[in-house]
Amino acid sequence: MIDLHGFMLKIFLYTVLVMGVYLALKNNCRRVLQWQPDGQWQIEQGEQVYGARLLPGSVVTPFFSMLNFRLHAGRRVNVWLFRDNIQSEKFRQLRVRLKVEGISSAAHDKLAS
Repeated sequence: MIDLHGFMLKIFLYTVLVMGVYLALKNNCRRVLQWQPDGQWQIEQGEQVYGARLLPGSVVTPFFSMLNFRLHAGRRVNVWLFRDNIQSEKFRQLRVRLKVEGISSAAHDKLAS
């Protein structure tokens, strides 16, 4: 006998996963992230430059970072960075800055994803 509830749960979770991947790939584009000395972020997408705030819930690991931003215009943007997307030293610097969060620096950090 087939466990109908378990089967339906698996179908639901698979559908959610497929839709999440689809939406992530649909909105996939080149972005330049810039962390300002005052701790604010700028996100450059095409010809547009947006001010942004890093939201709680962002994930930083040695292999990838998932950064959740709220643009000053109100829209949310999720940026996935894998360690092979950018130079390894830039990725390491980003991880350190995100973990310390609050260090001010005279230089801008620019990363392309």
